[in-house]
Amino acid sequence: MIFCKNCQNLLVIVTNDDELKFLCKTCLKEYDSKPEDTLMAFVNLKEYETFYKNETFINQSVYDNLSKLVHKNCTNVNCDETIIKMITINENLTNIYICPKCHNKFL
Repeated sequence: MIFCKNCQNLLVIVTNDDELKFLCKTCLKEYDSKPEDTLMAFVNLKEYETFYKNETFINQSVYDNLSKLVHKNCTNVNCDETIIKMITINENLTNIYICPKCHNKFL
C-alpha cells in the first residue's frame, strides 16, 4: 500500500495510455510509479481485464441473436434443448456453449 505524502490517505491505482500512476482521491495529488510497481500491477491488471471482458462477453452472449448455432445437447439435466449457441473467447480460441433456453454455460 502506498500513502499520500500530503494527507496520508491511501493512493489508488490509475492507468492511462499504458502508464501507471497513483492518485490520492482526497487532495488529488498524482504520483509516478516505480518500475517494480509497474511490473506487478501490469500482470494483475492484464489478468483482471481479460477476466472481466470474458465474463461480460459470456454473460451477454445469452441475448446475442447473431451467435453461431450448433447442434449439441444441453448439459443441464432438466433441459431438453439441442440447438446451442457457440462463442469463442481468449487467444487460444476456447469454445463456450450457451443454452438459449436455460442459459446454461458449458465447455
